[in-house]
Amino acid sequence: MSNTHLPIQHLLAQLEKQGRRPRRNYRPQWITPIIEEVAELFEPLCSVGRVGFDCRLTEDRWEVSLYLGTCELVGGKNDGQNLPLSFQFDMHELYRRFNLVERWEWTAHPAKNAAFADEEASLVTIEGYWDDNPIRLKLIESPPSKVGPGLREFPNGHREQI
Repeated sequence: MSNTHLPIQHLLAQLEKQGRRPRRNYRPQWITPIIEEVAELFEPLCSVGRVGFDCRLTEDRWEVSLYLGTCELVGGKNDGQNLPLSFQFDMHELYRRFNLVERWEWTAHPAKNAAFADEEASLVTIEGYWDDNPIRLKLIESPPSKVGPGLREFPNGHREQI
């Protein structure tokens, strides 16, 4: 039996690797522990969840958006449906971790309001200094639409991270 498909698969894999640029981490080292600490403050109400984040440098500080990922249903009548996960978040503990809070606001767009269809439905923004580093944190009620699910749930109730 010929194994000619193996060299072809290997060649295709090599071409794919060449086409991809390695993702560089341009974030400063001090920001990763902050992301990890804030992620620990999310408390999923369904026993398990996966926190996602997005970082970007703005004119005056780093901005980090965090959210609890959705859960994709696998099998059954709702196969492929992505469900947002309910959670609690310890706002007081987050406040305590800042050296200085300059701004703290809650923005809410009712889901039925079509004028804000592309906006996050609800988010909390905290701006200030964390270990003397200027930062803006955004806690978003659900992930951006471009982000895929963080978990899969099977008909037997078992969940796994993606």
